[in-house]
Amino acid sequence: MSLVHSASLHTQPGSAKTVADILTAAADLIEPEGAWTQRAYARDRDGEDIEDRSSYYEDEPEFEAVCYCAIGAIMTAAGERPDRVGQDDMGALEVFACFVGEESIHIWNDNPERTQAEVVAALRAAAEKARTAVEGPSVGTQGEARSEPKTLPTNGDSQ
Repeated sequence: MSLVHSASLHTQPGSAKTVADILTAAADLIEPEGAWTQRAYARDRDGEDIEDRSSYYEDEPEFEAVCYCAIGAIMTAAGERPDRVGQDDMGALEVFACFVGEESIHIWNDNPERTQAEVVAALRAAAEKARTAVEGPSVGTQGEARSEPKTLPTNGDSQ
């Protein structure tokens, strides 16, 4: 059983965003029709991979990503560029990888049978598990108060 300790689910020093906030924002970012992609962190309106555009690295204002993979969406939601991992998105990436049960989010996102709706739903569900792991329900399933340490199970695990 793979678990992520709840300490990694809190905000990073100097950040106001929680892992749950980042995952929710990532879901919001890729939920509109056509806002999700595969085999690239992000693409511009012409469908070009941002890594293929040298102008992106020069921060030219005319470049604008219009669609993201799960990783690019998480990094963008954390306030980073969609092609660079930053401090705030590390916890969200770790939690999401545990949730989908795949060490490589790339492999999971880029599965040819994966759909945009599945990615959005997984991001939202991972956000909810992260939120619950940090806040914890006030009452357990049988009406008893929860007092055990909060952890985040992977998608297939039960608590």
